[in-house]
Amino acid sequence: MSSQENVLLITDSKSDVEEVVGYFQQSRLGLKLHCIYVPEAGRRLLSQAPAEILLLGFHTIEAAQGFHERLLHGSEAFRSSACETILLCGKEETEEAARLVRARLVDDYFVFKPIYDPFRLQTCFVQALERRRLRAKTTNLLQVAAEGRSRSGRAQELVGKAVQAGRRLRDDSGTALEEARSRFDEALRACSKEIQSELEEARGQAGPEVAQCLERQFRHRLDQELRRLNKRLQKLQDEWIKKVEEYRLPKPRPRQPDQSAEAGLVLVVDDDYAARELMMAILQPRGYHFELAENGYEALMKVAKRLPDIAIVDLFMPGMDGIELTRRLKSDPATESLPVIVTSSHSTKEKAILSKQVGAEAFAVKPLNSDFLLKTVDELFE
Repeated sequence: MSSQENVLLITDSKSDVEEVVGYFQQSRLGLKLHCIYVPEAGRRLLSQAPAEILLLGFHTIEAAQGFHERLLHGSEAFRSSACETILLCGKEETEEAARLVRARLVDDYFVFKPIYDPFRLQTCFVQALERRRLRAKTTNLLQVAAEGRSRSGRAQELVGKAVQAGRRLRDDSGTALEEARSRFDEALRACSKEIQSELEEARGQAGPEVAQCLERQFRHRLDQELRRLNKRLQKLQDEWIKKVEEYRLPKPRPRQPDQSAEAGLVLVVDDDYAARELMMAILQPRGYHFELAENGYEALMKVAKRLPDIAIVDLFMPGMDGIELTRRLKSDPATESLPVIVTSSHSTKEKAILSKQVGAEAFAVKPLNSDFLLKTVDELFE
C-alpha cells in the first residue's frame, strides 16, 4: 500500500460497507480509502505495510474482534505501528463496541448499519489523525528531551566552572574592599585626630575669633579628605562590579518576530475540538491561515493581539456565546468591519435572524456543507 493510501477498510461483507465507502468518497478530508473484501489478504497486507487508520466492517462485532486479535498476535509490524483502529458496528452492538474502546482494544467505533450520523464519521477520522499527530509530537519531544539532558549536563559543567571562578573573584575582591574600607577608616581617624589636636592647640594660644577661623579650616580640610577617600572607594567598587559582570552567563537571544503573511487569516471559535478541526480541513486547501479559540473570551484576546480577516463563530458556547461575541466585535470601531459567520447545529429561524441583527454576515447550519462554507468564506474575502 502506498504512502497516500492511509485509510484501509477490511470487511467480509461488501454490501454492508457500500454506504460508508460512498460517503467517504464524497468527503473532503484529504484521505484515500483502500478497500479489501478478503480479510486474510488484508491481514497479510497489514503485516507488510501498516495503515494510518484501519476500519473493520465485519458482519458481526465478534468476527471483527477475532480478526483484530489474530492480527495483534500474528504481526509484530502491526503491534509496533501507530495505526488507529475504528470498529464499524450495528446499532445493537454499540454497548459491546464501547466496552472494547474502554478496554483500549480498539480506538473508536462508528454505527454504520445504517449510517445515523455522517458528521460522527468525519469526527472519527479527524480525532484519529489528531491522536497520530500527538503521538508523533510526543516521540519527538522525548528525543529532544534526551538531547536536552545531554546538553544540560555539559552546560552545567561549564556553569560550575564559571561559578567557581566567580566565587574566587568575589572572595578576592571582597577582601580587597574590606581592606580599603579599613584603611579609609584609619586614615580618617588619623586625619581627624591630627587636625583636632592642632585646633585644640590653637584655641589655647589664640582668642575666640582665631579659634573659629581655625575650626572652619579644619572642616574644609576634613571635607576634602573625605571626598578624596570616597572617590578612591567608589573606584574600587566600580572595578569589582566590572570584574564580576564578566563571569555572568550571557542573556538568551530574543526570538525573531513572525514573518508569516497576514492575509487569509481565519479565526475559528468553537468549544468543540472536532468542529474546529473539520473547519480547518475544509478551508486549508485554499491556503488560509488559522487562529483557534474555544470560547468568546479567548477569541477577544486573540483579536486584540492580531486582527483576523474573517471569524467563524459557534452559536452555543459556555461563558460568552456566539451572539454576544458578534455583538462585541461589531460594536468596537477597531473590529466592526471584521466579517463574521455564525454556525450552529441547533438552528432556528429566530437564531439566524438574531445573528444578522447583531451584525453577522452569514449563518451556517451544522453539520457544515463544505461547498457552502467555502463559497461563503471566499465571497467575504473578496
